[in-house]
Amino acid sequence: MHLEDVEAWCIEYLAQTAEPVVTFDALWRFVKKRLAQKRTENDQPLSEETFLDFIKHHEKILYIESPLPDFAHVNGERSGARFVLLRSRKIEVDQLLRMMSTQAKKLEQALQTLLSAEGDSLPPEREEQIRRTLARVHAFEKKLDDLVRQYTPH
Repeated sequence: MHLEDVEAWCIEYLAQTAEPVVTFDALWRFVKKRLAQKRTENDQPLSEETFLDFIKHHEKILYIESPLPDFAHVNGERSGARFVLLRSRKIEVDQLLRMMSTQAKKLEQALQTLLSAEGDSLPPEREEQIRRTLARVHAFEKKLDDLVRQYTPH
């Protein structure tokens, strides 16, 4: 495995995706698939930690850590996802708002899943805290949806 190959794959992938911002997990899955196709017996395996460090310090790639808590996985994605994009790609306001809306929905889904799975065993104060957080996330989603409609080109 050569980092030059990994770099080329990342730049190619990020340049051709429909959305300029993708999750780190999606990029990592893509790279792992390419590595599996190109692996030789002399290649050293590439760990997710090494790949993350490579991405974080790459001059052409921007790494963004979501401020959402990473306490649950929903549909194979972290609730507090990590994102990457090519620095050279322009991101429109409506795209950014849609991305934020998607993450808020994932957080809401993760909280709902937590309540469903742990509801009876949660201490009452913890359950109330989750319900208050759900209400705040829902209100935030409504604001984001309004902004998406406002900034979406007609």
